[in-house]
Order: sequence, then C-alpha cells, then structure tokens
Amino acid sequence: NDAVAPQLASDALGHVLLVWQAWDHDRFRVLGRFFDPIIGWQAAEFIDTYSQGFAREPAVALDPRGNAVVVRVEVNEQAAQVWARRFTPMAGWTSPEMISSQIILFAQHPTVALGAGGAGMAAWLQGNSGFVQIAFNRLKSP
Repeated sequence: NDAVAPQLASDALGHVLLVWQAWDHDRFRVLGRFFDPIIGWQAAEFIDTYSQGFAREPAVALDPRGNAVVVRVEVNEQAAQVWARRFTPMAGWTSPEMISSQIILFAQHPTVALGAGGAGMAAWLQGNSGFVQIAFNRLKSP
C-alpha cells in the first residue's frame, strides 16, 4: 500500500514503535505498529483515526518504560495542523490531540522527544503567507 517515511523508536527494555505513512485509497494515512519483546509485533493500526485530510510525516519517541508519542502533520485544502497521539503498552492508543495552536497554511518536518517521565517536546516548521517559523509545544506526562 505504498508505504513511505518510516520512523522507528525503541527503549532499553526492547520495546519498539514503527510508524509510517501509506496511501489508503484516496489519501495518505499514518500507521503504527508496536513491538513487545515478550509478545512480539502487534497488528498495524491507523494512528490518524479522526483525520479528514492527508496525514503525513510521522515522528515518534519512546520513554524508558515503553510509553510513546507520535506526532504527525495533517493537511487539507485550506490549512495544516499538527497532531500528537500517545501509546502505552498497557492501555494502547489515546485519542489524538491537536498541538498546533493556530490556523496555518503549511506545517512540515515534525520532530518529538520524550524524557524519562513521559513529558516531552514536539517541534515543527509552520508558515503563513511566505513567513516560516519554528513552532513547538510541550507534551505533558501521560
């Protein structure tokens, strides 16, 4: 299904989260697949469950306990947004959360990092009318 832009994160316990974007009939979507060293690979899941636009450019980070966050860009005809979604080995995926704070014409190149307690930071490029800036958002502990 035309998978592109794979990103991989792991922790010291052997947990791994693989994310990528793929063409799904009429738009790009972001998928993820979690690896537990005892259970093995879980089934791939759509991370952009509420997406109405094209989801792309996933970025992923894991903390030392296997808790993860995936950040992605969503684009439609009028605007772009940046979204985050968390994963915990015990509970699975949380609901997506929009982390860009304003209506923007474009967003690209998201990146994310998590600390030992699960708090982190996401950053990306965004712009309106030819003006490009670095934007960021602090991600609270789950």
